[in-house]
Amino acid sequence: MQYLLSGYANWFNTRHRRSGHLFQGRFKGELIEDEQYFWYVSRYIHLNPVRGKRPLVQRPEQWLWSSYPGYRWKSKRVRWLGYDSVYQAWQGENGGKHPEAAYRRFVDTGVELPPDNPLLEAAEGWLLGSQAFVQRIKGLMKKPRYGNEVPSARRLASVPLDDVLQVVADHFQVDRASFAIKHSKESSRDVAAWLARRVTTATLRELAAPFGLGLAHQ
Repeated sequence: MQYLLSGYANWFNTRHRRSGHLFQGRFKGELIEDEQYFWYVSRYIHLNPVRGKRPLVQRPEQWLWSSYPGYRWKSKRVRWLGYDSVYQAWQGENGGKHPEAAYRRFVDTGVELPPDNPLLEAAEGWLLGSQAFVQRIKGLMKKPRYGNEVPSARRLASVPLDDVLQVVADHFQVDRASFAIKHSKESSRDVAAWLARRVTTATLRELAAPFGLGLAHQ
C-alpha cells in the first residue's frame, strides 16, 4: 500500500505541478475475526455513498467508484477484484446455493436500516471481533521494549520535514542550504538526511531538492 499510494501521489503531484501530501492520514487496516464481521464490514463500505445528510447517490450500485456494481451485475465485474472472497464467506445457512443473490439481498436490506459503522467497535482501533479473539491477538503481539516506544514513534512520524531541517541546522549552526551540497562530508547533512527518512513521511522526490539530489525521469 505504501508503494501504491506513494507512487500515485508522486505521479499526481508531477502532473498537476504541486507538492506535499495527497492523501489524508495513513493507510489503515483492520483485523477481522470471521465471516460474520467480514460481511457487515463489506456492506458498510458499499453503503457509504448512500449515507449521511447529503448522500452521494440513492443506491450503492450507482456510485461510480464503487466495486458494488460488480456484485450486482456480472457484466460490471473487473478481473482484478476478488468477488469470490465475499461469496465464499457467504456460504452456509445465509447464502445457501445462491450466495450472490443472498449477498445482494443483504446489502439491499442495509439501505433501509439506520447507519451503523461496525469499525467503531474495533478494539484498539484495528481488532474487530469477539473479546476472546481480541485477547488472543493481543497475546500474540510482541510488546515494545519501552512503554513509551509506540506513542513516541507515532508522534515523531508526523514531524514536518521543514522542522527537521531547521532544527538540525540550528543545532550544528549551519545554513540549511549546506544540506544541498552534493558529496558533502559534513555530519550535519548526514544527520538531517537520516532524520528526514526516519521521522517524517516525506517521499524520496520531496527529499531530492533539500539534499541536492536528482531523480531520473521515467
